[in-house]
Amino acid sequence: MDGQREQLIEAAISLKKLCTEKAYCGELPRGTASNSNAQALYFAWDELPGKHTCPKCGRRFGGNYKPNARYEGERKYVCRSDKRFLVKNIDFEHVFEAYLNLKEAGYDVKFDLHCSGCIADQGPVPAVFRFRAPGSSEYISTIPDMRYILSSDTHYVKGVSPQAHRSPWDYAIVSSLIKALGDRQGSSSMEKRCREWLDGVRDGNMYRGQPWDTIFNAVNGILGIMQDGPQDDV
Repeated sequence: MDGQREQLIEAAISLKKLCTEKAYCGELPRGTASNSNAQALYFAWDELPGKHTCPKCGRRFGGNYKPNARYEGERKYVCRSDKRFLVKNIDFEHVFEAYLNLKEAGYDVKFDLHCSGCIADQGPVPAVFRFRAPGSSEYISTIPDMRYILSSDTHYVKGVSPQAHRSPWDYAIVSSLIKALGDRQGSSSMEKRCREWLDGVRDGNMYRGQPWDTIFNAVNGILGIMQDGPQDDV
């Protein structure tokens, strides 16, 4: 636990230092590639990758996949015209991948998913992501703002503080950071790992055009390791 806490603190210090450098100021480079022609894919909610237990009724649900269900062949996609409760696949995968990466890295993380029956009948929040930093007595709870489809109508989670909502891209940012922190190449310093990670994020198509604040807000909002702002001491 002490090692994990020290790693997160070191990462926060390095990121705050790096974000003051001219190379990391302003907005991320804008790309010209477009995915507008790509066909959207969805998961039927009760067939999501992984095995889940509804915290409301105790019902178990999830697709018949391997435990981590990370590979294309282990997923079962459906089209939007399906009349079941659906979620856009890329939204769910970003959040689920962050959960798996944090769990495998040894952190205290939970991903609570209600079954479609409870969501439809009683209206609880469909999903809650909980992370407890090493040494902390409380979880940081966030609501993944995934896109839910019921028949042909789209709607988002309501009745929850807007501050608790996080974009699926935020979880993708956190997921890639945790992987970078765990990828110890020789004796590379934390600052070097964070610099390489930032460079990789800057060059990635999915993040182009977003300000760097997006990265730091995601890390702080989900993990809570940069609460004093990117230019202050931890």
